[in-house]
Amino acid sequence: MTPARAAARAAARANRAPDVLLLSLIGIFALFLAVNGVMLWVTLSAPPQLVSKSYYDDAARYDQVMDAARASQKTGWSAAVLASPGPGTVALRVVDAQGRPVSGLAGSVKAYRPSDASLDRVLPLREQPAGTGLYVAEFAGARHGHWELTFDLKRATSRLVVTMPWTAP
Repeated sequence: MTPARAAARAAARANRAPDVLLLSLIGIFALFLAVNGVMLWVTLSAPPQLVSKSYYDDAARYDQVMDAARASQKTGWSAAVLASPGPGTVALRVVDAQGRPVSGLAGSVKAYRPSDASLDRVLPLREQPAGTGLYVAEFAGARHGHWELTFDLKRATSRLVVTMPWTAP
């Protein structure tokens, strides 16, 4: 190989080195962004795990919770929290699989405040007006912010247990 050709190859290799370094840095940065994106997606897709003082007892009752969830699915009923009909109230509409109101249920709603357990309470639900499938709980003094509401409604052998987030106005 002639000295001129060797010098040309060395110059070409020297010009290529910054390109390889730049591509390597871009690849490492892209990998960093992809890993962080996956971690963010996993974090946001998992339901929030709220604090429990009785986590051991809650875990021991897990089968009961799952049985209630399966029983709720068998009914074919669905529920949705509605905008509060008035100050200090929580409203839940329950319909069957055909979209007809489910009336005659009795139950309660457990209101859980993640930031302050002293505000937690269990409230009775009443159907208002009768036959409409609209169940209302008086929630006087509900502080503005995030709550987790667990509705537990029963009629004869049918049961609906549903937990959903709610933001107090």
